[in-house]
Amino acid sequence: MSKARLIMYTDGVTETRKDSTSDEYFGENRLKDVVLNSIDLAPDDFMASIMNELEHFSGGSSFDDDICLLLVEVK
Repeated sequence: MSKARLIMYTDGVTETRKDSTSDEYFGENRLKDVVLNSIDLAPDDFMASIMNELEHFSGGSSFDDDICLLLVEVK
């Protein structure tokens, strides 16, 4: 059975910094890579994969902005 997924996110996701003094951001390309590599996972695992990548990228430091992710799956 085919399914479609719609992922919505706030700018806090793509604007997550590598660390508090860095000008390097997570960005849309990294987010796209995580999404494509995780697309076949169950919804909870899919969302956890994105959050894990954000936490890993930021080195575990707190996020500078709020983060909201929403996944809608249509079967």
